[in-house]
Amino acid sequence: MRKFLGFISALSLYAGSTSLALAQTPISISIVPPAGSLTGISLANIPQFIITLLFAIGIIVAIAYLIYGGIKWVMSG
Repeated sequence: MRKFLGFISALSLYAGSTSLALAQTPISISIVPPAGSLTGISLANIPQFIITLLFAIGIIVAIAYLIYGGIKWVMSG
């Protein structure tokens, strides 16, 4: 009975707190491209873009190797 009362009280607190959510207030959002995007690329920004691209590729490759190594480790028995 105590678990049931605890569940009911938690459920009522959760249901009562939904009115505090600010998800429905209208917010105007202006979308601008980030500083390193391709639209504003110049000769001075090319090395920074290449380094950022290499880091992104390196992260993707590292995650792929971690997954591959995990699969090999699990399959090795």
